[in-house]
Amino acid sequence: MYPENKNAKSVVLVDDDEDDRQFLREPLLRIVKGIKITELTNGIDLLEFIKRQTPRNYPSLIVLDLDMPKMNGLEVLIFLKSVTAYRHIPVVMISANKNQDFIGQVYQHGLSAFIAKPSSFEEYVRIAELLDNSFLNQQCSYQNFALECQIRNKSVLIIEDNPDHWMIMSKILRQTVSGINIFRTFDRLSTLNFLLFNWKTLPEPPCLIILDLYLPSRDAGLHVLDTIRHFLFTHDKMPVPVVVFSYSDRADDIAMSYRHFANVYITKPTDFTELSSCIANIYNFWFRVVTLPKNI
Repeated sequence: MYPENKNAKSVVLVDDDEDDRQFLREPLLRIVKGIKITELTNGIDLLEFIKRQTPRNYPSLIVLDLDMPKMNGLEVLIFLKSVTAYRHIPVVMISANKNQDFIGQVYQHGLSAFIAKPSSFEEYVRIAELLDNSFLNQQCSYQNFALECQIRNKSVLIIEDNPDHWMIMSKILRQTVSGINIFRTFDRLSTLNFLLFNWKTLPEPPCLIILDLYLPSRDAGLHVLDTIRHFLFTHDKMPVPVVVFSYSDRADDIAMSYRHFANVYITKPTDFTELSSCIANIYNFWFRVVTLPKNI
């Protein structure tokens, strides 16, 4: 069973530091319309809270600290991703821990995103905006700060079977991000060939993958997602964030993508201007806010 209300915006903040919860709670309440926030101080309380919920009331997002009493953030993450009923709930970790081995480990266990704990309230506001775009709104809200992206020498893989959509997305990325390298595949076989024969020869392998879910069926897209995860794991490579970017806003499509370990699911806007801002927001979130494993 999948959550029935895809528009529900329920967030659980789990942190034993009351000030840190407040710093994120206030901008979320101001930015995200109709949001419900539950605050907890440790992992044990979170698991008890989740067990009391019905599937339609599972949270839209869990935001965890790492260092907490009773049960730390990593232990909570491992449990949530080991239980099929909870696996679709995206989990973001905000932590002061900067150990690269640990960051790689939490991504390998299915973390959606790792964010370094901010040092100012303004940074919390920006995080709240991008959490709304990426996990709560499902449709991007279009803010100008994302269009300031100036990140060079990064590579992105776009997996898109529609050539018109591919051309539009690649054009937008090149216009909004300086010096970006873009690769394209269009189905499981072309993606597998790229992974096996091109990945290791590239001077800068992709550090972000944008995947259309319907290739042309949902099962085909999920199979590609599984192929990516299997390749990275079996070749001892750090996880690469996968953004599922689809016109579908169906709750079951969103849940299934997360169950197959997509990092985030975002619904494509149909308007070109909104699409441009949305793609820039995606890139900005993953390379200006999120901390990735060291070799990405």
